[in-house]
Amino acid sequence: MLFCRKLMFALCGLSVAFGLAASSTAAGKAGGMRPPGDPDAAVAAEYEVLSAKGTRAALELFIARHPDHPLAERARQALEAMSP
Repeated sequence: MLFCRKLMFALCGLSVAFGLAASSTAAGKAGGMRPPGDPDAAVAAEYEVLSAKGTRAALELFIARHPDHPLAERARQALEAMSP
């Protein structure tokens, strides 16, 4: 176990010494992280997953998370169509 720790520290030291640290990777040179995805696409994907469950709880969860999103109205309509 001690050998593994020493080896790990030695390899980390080599990566910094030779400029192989995470900040010098191709992503780091290109300006950092990827741009964020489309928030509406993420909400739509969440709606698809939750509505596919077909439960009141899933639709209520979506409405609670995104009450003002246009898909919340569709979720409300789906809830009304379900039997109580």
